[in-house]
Amino acid sequence: MSDDLLSLDFYISLKKDGVSAQEALNVAIDRGLGELLLIRMLRGVYELSLADATNLVRKV
Repeated sequence: MSDDLLSLDFYISLKKDGVSAQEALNVAIDRGLGELLLIRMLRGVYELSLADATNLVRKV
């Protein structure tokens, strides 16, 4: 897996640009992130709880 997929910098910039957690999740899925990395991104960037991040990922 590419190092850029593991970096949160891209998603932090999306958040700064006003992208919602749901929209960032869709981008991350399109970029090939797996469930654990999706949850990590949502928790790290959007400060969601583990339960909230997991629920959002599983809705997709």
